[in-house]
Amino acid sequence: PDCADLDLPPGAGPDPVTPTTTISLEIINCSDTEAKDIRAVAWNLVDDWTNFDAAIEQQTSFNLGNCTQDRLAREGRVECMATDQCKNGVCRQGYSVPTQKRIRIYPNFLTRTANLAQADRRACMAALMTHEFAHSCSRFEGRAEAREDAAFDYWQTRFPGTSGFDINDTDSVSTNDCGLD
Repeated sequence: PDCADLDLPPGAGPDPVTPTTTISLEIINCSDTEAKDIRAVAWNLVDDWTNFDAAIEQQTSFNLGNCTQDRLAREGRVECMATDQCKNGVCRQGYSVPTQKRIRIYPNFLTRTANLAQADRRACMAALMTHEFAHSCSRFEGRAEAREDAAFDYWQTRFPGTSGFDINDTDSVSTNDCGLD
């Protein structure tokens, strides 16, 4: 190539290295930024699955199993909803049904996290996606909640964000958290 005189390291030739991790997660009705965040989160979790799964199990005593990995890598569907689903003034952040491969993410969550720093926004997305895909693979609410917290902690350890940023704050108007319960 015309760059041969740049003294590139071995393997840095004209052909890019082909990544070994592939994601075929279906993303529906999400903005470009939302879709990019969803893909980045899924790719990073699947690419580091052994460590991610071990971190979840260490913190919760439950591993995620192949179902959640398969949802993130190839079988899952993430749909960004157009309207919130609220009851008695409490709006859902996300939703899924056991045995279904689709999770829903509501505007309430997407709006709350839209202007966060990228690392913080993706920590929130990792937490929510792990929670909802855990529901799609299992009916145990407590396990999904614990996995949500552990996924957030894992992401923040791997990709540190804003100091003091948290998954949830008791102050509902705080902008220094994901707003996840």
